[in-house]
Amino acid sequence: MALVAGLSFPGMAAAAGIDLAIGFERQEGEFHSDDTRRLDQVYLQFELGGSGSRFLMRLPYWRIDRIGNVTATPDGPILVGAGGPGRPPWQESEAGEKEAGLGDLYLRTETLLMQAGKGKRPALILVSDLKWPTADESRGLGTGEYDWGIGIDYIQPMSKAAQFLGSAAYRFMGSPEDADFENRLRFLIGFAFVTSRTTWRIVGESLSPVLDQVPLFDATGTAIALQDVEDSRIARGEMAIRSSAGGSVRFYVLTGLNDSSPDLGFGLVFASRPQ
Repeated sequence: MALVAGLSFPGMAAAAGIDLAIGFERQEGEFHSDDTRRLDQVYLQFELGGSGSRFLMRLPYWRIDRIGNVTATPDGPILVGAGGPGRPPWQESEAGEKEAGLGDLYLRTETLLMQAGKGKRPALILVSDLKWPTADESRGLGTGEYDWGIGIDYIQPMSKAAQFLGSAAYRFMGSPEDADFENRLRFLIGFAFVTSRTTWRIVGESLSPVLDQVPLFDATGTAIALQDVEDSRIARGEMAIRSSAGGSVRFYVLTGLNDSSPDLGFGLVFASRPQ
């Protein structure tokens, strides 16, 4: 889900300048494990640009209550273990411990390829991003590798207020020690309803795993077998409220649709520009 999950095109109409957002997100679920894993993050985000392009930089602070089975990334949690407490090869902290610290720096650009217009002409946005590995992988807060991706966001006006949303992206994954991560595909479809002060969105998202099979750990933390992992699939509902001064507040909730996804999640974002 990332926190930039969903389409952000409406904000590209904002005037040039530096914008600021502060957000909080929680995702939790079993993720094929014996206990619930919870991932919390608080982040600070800066944006710069105008009506045709924008640059975004986000730095999160992560807190993971049980490390070793799930690792944080800008796309959302990834599975690296199942069953009991586990520890991937690059992690030095004990399996199942609680860890907190700075996460990976996330950089993103958005370039408007086509402006929505008359005749229900759609909007197309080219998106590229880079994950800079600033998180401490030895403490289970990241993978310690660079990742980068490219994708297209699509917004199709259906009426004065209704929009169809679509997004497709491909991410090139860096592989940490003794691992062979697969590149990831992400797809999103949904609908939005936009009024003068609010935006409502409901979307479904599918994200392929970086490992088709992960170690299955027993209660002592010993790998005893392999566990298949499916695409992460979630449904998310969002509401954004814009103020007369130009800022906005966005709240969203999500639920996972299979065992490889978070069970529940929510987020709250305060921004100095419309969302």
